[in-house]
Amino acid sequence: PCGAEANADFAAIRERVKKYADISPAFETAAKRREAKAKAAEDAGETVTARQNYFIAAVQYAASQWPYDENNEKNLALNQRKRECYLNFAKYADHKVEAAWIPFQGKALPGWLHLPPGHSGGKIPAVVAIPGMDGFKEAGVAMYGDRWLSRGIAVLSIEGPGQYESAVHNIHVSMENWTEAATAIMNWMIARPEIDAQRIGVTGRSGGGAYSWWIAALDERVKVAAPVAGITDLQNHVVDGTVQGHCDCMFMVNTYGWDYAQV
Repeated sequence: PCGAEANADFAAIRERVKKYADISPAFETAAKRREAKAKAAEDAGETVTARQNYFIAAVQYAASQWPYDENNEKNLALNQRKRECYLNFAKYADHKVEAAWIPFQGKALPGWLHLPPGHSGGKIPAVVAIPGMDGFKEAGVAMYGDRWLSRGIAVLSIEGPGQYESAVHNIHVSMENWTEAATAIMNWMIARPEIDAQRIGVTGRSGGGAYSWWIAALDERVKVAAPVAGITDLQNHVVDGTVQGHCDCMFMVNTYGWDYAQV
């Protein structure tokens, strides 16, 4: 989602990472450099350059959180830098970007609501976009030429129970939590004055794709679902070995013992 300008950053990170422990420092170093460039551009009044670099920095700070599976001081600090960079991107973005907090069990699920460029009123269709199980919401909408926004569709890019910043807020993954989250997300969406409640869809990638399938099944207010996920039948998963190295978030709640081919 960062555009061509970030390609050199990610190429350099690939060269630097030789072992697991290298991942977070490599991304954090790149993020700090981008954040410094953004601040310099901001001070010079170059808002387009500032927003580009703040966006890239936010994505890189988010990526630097990936190896952490506990809410230690480092993870929380990286999360704060990510949020601050993304809020600065939002300040200069070519469309409205708003921090979204969906009430959930006395806490809140974190997201970003994006409205299409030029939106000046009236109700518009919307998509709820869910990242992969270890993905993050900041990458859910492209900096330029986003496939949904460019078609006049609002996007709620959100992290559900157990995903990235939700885990930072001690909201953990379970089917019970995702069942409750589906209702909470849809309640929040239909209450928004910009959103056409009759034209809300859901999509997601990988684990988010599986969750988008479940949300559509749980809440009839979802009018369309477009999962993007490595879903296949049981033989391919087990006999052919697809499951090796794959996330078990791909497996549906299989109460009736159906195979994917029967769904």
